[in-house]
Amino acid sequence: MLDEAEIERGLDNVHAWINFAIAAGVPESIMWEWLFHTKPEGPIIVTDILSKVDDLVKSGQLTVQQIFDIATESVSQDSAYEAGDPSMVDHVREYLENTTRLWKNGY
Repeated sequence: MLDEAEIERGLDNVHAWINFAIAAGVPESIMWEWLFHTKPEGPIIVTDILSKVDDLVKSGQLTVQQIFDIATESVSQDSAYEAGDPSMVDHVREYLENTTRLWKNGY
């Protein structure tokens, strides 16, 4: 099991990717669907997403690796959203791949 510092480092990397994706133009509602596979109940903001990710990881319901796996799968399969702006989604995918690789390598 990972220690608290390792979990925090992982969450920092997840947060960085979420913030990058939203800054790149992914709406919070799409990010919510990508990570949690549900439609948000009402309006959400980025802190709602970050808090839910934190709660899921810190409670042991999901690991940082599982969050990255879910994100990778969702971003890869969201052809409907990608049709709107394929280059933006490509940048979000690339950033996710780089962030995941850095996290796995201890950064």
